[in-house]
Order: sequence, then C-alpha cells, then structure tokens
Amino acid sequence: MYCPNCGKKIGEKAQFCPFCDAQIETENYKQKKTIAKSFILKFGRFLLDFDTWLWFIFIGIIFIGGVISSLIPSEQTNINPTQGILITFLSCLLILAIVTTVKFVVYLLVDIRDNLKILVEKSKKDN
Repeated sequence: MYCPNCGKKIGEKAQFCPFCDAQIETENYKQKKTIAKSFILKFGRFLLDFDTWLWFIFIGIIFIGGVISSLIPSEQTNINPTQGILITFLSCLLILAIVTTVKFVVYLLVDIRDNLKILVEKSKKDN
C-alpha cells in the first residue's frame, strides 16, 4: 500500500504514514466514521422527534401545576412554597431523565441492529 499524500510505500495496516504523518483512511476507519455520523444523525433526529417534544410539554404542565399548588397555602402539609417548587422541579427532572434515557437507549439499540444488518449483508457479499 502507498501513502496517498507522499506516495511512499507503507504497511498494509498503517493508520499513519511514517514518512509524512498523513492519516491513512482504511476501510475500517471509513466504517467507524460512517457509524459515528449515523449516531450523530440519529441523536439529532431523537431531539427533533415530535414525541420527545410532547414529553417536554407534559413535564412543563406538571411543573407549572406543581408550582401553582405549592403556592396555595395548606394546613395539611408542613412544606413551604419553596420546598414544594423544588420537589416539583426535581420530580419533573427525574421523570424527564427516565423517559429520555429509555427513548435514547431504544434509539441506540435500533441503530446497533441496523448497523449489524449492514455488516452481515456486507460479509455475505464478500463470501
């Protein structure tokens, strides 16, 4: 194999040219780069997904309701309004974190499955 930058002969598994330090883009490197781009695109789609925004709106409504209910005086609880707002905020944050994590893990699993299918198809074609 030859360096695409300086043209000198280098090893077959070289990732950098020992003469000019140019990075050698092997097939493995290109696959990793494609998978990384795919991951970034999937994460972007995840954030732009309508379902995700519905969860944000739902959590926002719960938060606003909790804040309003915390500000209404009650003799039944010993929680002051500041504590009530903090508890509401942390509860909403916890729900949002759980839902987001579950959705993201599902997206990752689907992405892994799709990449495995592609790799299996490529290996069948190569054989």
